[in-house]
Amino acid sequence: MGLPPSTLLTPALAAPGQTTVALLGVVAILVLVGLSAFFSSSEIAMFSLPQHRIESLVEDGIPGAETVRALKSDPHRLLITILVGNNIVNIAMSSLSTGLLVYLGFGQGQAVAAATFGITALVLLFGESAPKSYAVENTESWALRIARPLKLSEYVLFPLVVLFDHLTRLVNRITGGRSAIESSYVTRDEIQNIIETGERE
Repeated sequence: MGLPPSTLLTPALAAPGQTTVALLGVVAILVLVGLSAFFSSSEIAMFSLPQHRIESLVEDGIPGAETVRALKSDPHRLLITILVGNNIVNIAMSSLSTGLLVYLGFGQGQAVAAATFGITALVLLFGESAPKSYAVENTESWALRIARPLKLSEYVLFPLVVLFDHLTRLVNRITGGRSAIESSYVTRDEIQNIIETGERE
């Protein structure tokens, strides 16, 4: 005796839907990798750009320079914005990939293991190493390019940024510490850049 028609049709109907979900999941993960790259490269570009060079760009009226200066005026909040955004993106990526693998039929343990190692490799290569290397080589142009999107991220993440900003300042006050990122220092290369900037002006 054959199977009921509805049973025979179920696999055929389920496959397209499953494929669509899988494709949407992959697209979402790629978007999140791009956002991870954005935040990682932003950290390098913004904190590698010397303050004297930012002032020079503002004086020259370079587009985006004013936004860069506004962001760098509070380096602690800028760092919190980048870290909050990057962590949200990376956690979302891991959760999404785990859920997607479970949906596709993997066991929960297998899905967690595959997502952990797979996403870690993906983030290290395309969300950290490559974008940070690019930011190191293109510090000034990249800082100017990402300044406005980064400012928008600060507005979008405002409640979390304010919360963690106050919490980290409180922890620093209790422990007597201070974020090194807030301490300005001038390297030999920066001194040379200051001299060259002065000569050009």
